[in-house]
Amino acid sequence: MKISITRNTGWIGFAVRLKVFINGVEMVRMANSATQFLDIPLQEGDTAILTVKSIRSSNIQIQEGDQVLIETNPAYMICLSIAMALLIISMFLRYSSNMASIILSFAASGLFISALFMQQFTLSKINRP
Repeated sequence: MKISITRNTGWIGFAVRLKVFINGVEMVRMANSATQFLDIPLQEGDTAILTVKSIRSSNIQIQEGDQVLIETNPAYMICLSIAMALLIISMFLRYSSNMASIILSFAASGLFISALFMQQFTLSKINRP
């Protein structure tokens, strides 16, 4: 079975190579903005499960000729961006309003913790509807 995998995750996790597994076996580690072509030893017509390991795993069923796209989950990116913005704003408010700074820091912490329970990446097939 031949497939291609493209990673287009932007600035989220850009320094980390994502581990890509097929049926539980690590096949490749992908850098950001990379495309890998894999030849998986399976019988023609068989399907497999492609898994990306990160904070939370993402899975997709694949078959011969699939083109898989790995992207950042928009909800995860929004949550992380807001948390970072709140943290930065709280640092600036520390000198003028201590209570506002504390409240924003707690809000940022809550969003960072929430992000740990979200899928970081989404997997989709770009060759099939």
